[in-house]
Amino acid sequence: MNEIDNEDHMEKIGIISNYIPEEIIEIFGQPYRIMGNFGNYPDTRISSLSCSFVKDFIIAYNSGFFNCLSGIVMPQSCDSLYVSYELLEHKNKFAYRFSQPIKSGNESEIYYLNEINRLVTFLESQTKSTYSDDTLNSIIHSSNQVKNLLKKCGYLISKQNKNIRYSQFLSLIQMAMQNNFREIQNTIEEKLLMYEKYPSTDQIKRKIMLVGPLIDNFQIIDIIEKFPDTKIVYDNITNGWRYIENEIENNVSPKKAIAKYYLNKTQSPTFDSDNLYFSTFDYAIDNLNINCMIMIVTRGCEPYYYYIPKIQQYCKKRNIPILILTVDHNENSFEKIKIKIFTFLEMI
Repeated sequence: MNEIDNEDHMEKIGIISNYIPEEIIEIFGQPYRIMGNFGNYPDTRISSLSCSFVKDFIIAYNSGFFNCLSGIVMPQSCDSLYVSYELLEHKNKFAYRFSQPIKSGNESEIYYLNEINRLVTFLESQTKSTYSDDTLNSIIHSSNQVKNLLKKCGYLISKQNKNIRYSQFLSLIQMAMQNNFREIQNTIEEKLLMYEKYPSTDQIKRKIMLVGPLIDNFQIIDIIEKFPDTKIVYDNITNGWRYIENEIENNVSPKKAIAKYYLNKTQSPTFDSDNLYFSTFDYAIDNLNINCMIMIVTRGCEPYYYYIPKIQQYCKKRNIPILILTVDHNENSFEKIKIKIFTFLEMI
């Protein structure tokens, strides 16, 4: 697979986390979310026990797949990503480690604001752009508009029949994660108008909630919905509803609004609140009538490995069947996965 292109000649800045403030990044360049198929680059230096997403990213980055990036902002979220920062061969690119708190609250907000200021100072030193509140307010407006459109698409998809695949919804979110907000708004509006023309139906036997970290291999998503009378209606994944939920406030200073927004997003297992994490599960069961879950875990993802027993315990308490699949990031063999999925769904 060829390296990602940069046809629009904009500065692209790579990011790997839902908790890095992409609106701040967009002042200095186009935020580009690291996800998707990076190609196959042989490398034996990294342990096979490592998170397969992080392993694929490091190998692809050091092999030139991300040459179009002017730099990358890394999170300090899990051990694998923390260590990966040290393994990257930067080759004239800048790299920055952004440290987000694992709890919310006033002290965390102050800490996050300080991190934003440090990030702004660093990016001003690396690019030709400078920060202003007016620019950030404009970007926040566009971000809210795009994410609200994506929410409307998601609500429609949760109610529609199988004319609309869930992978189409996730593809739209990926587009938002890898492009300038203002440039993709029209495209998402057109998709929404198309989705609104499809008839809705509640006559679906198996209503599924997806659970897991980043799920960017859409072939697995399509396999699930190929099973008769089955629809994915909601998710708790990095590149799904966790990305588009909530809205950035516009009645406080823009930096403070950004800090509050990112600290109050639905948390992943790298954070310190089971109650906030499982709130989306409660919503899906109580409001969308989901009756089964499928958890797709990237091989080697320690935070989610740690959370599997908690999720199983929760599902047992709510009487919701769950299937847990462990897959490689660049999975290319789906027959066994299909058998497991279909066997599970036959029992629902």
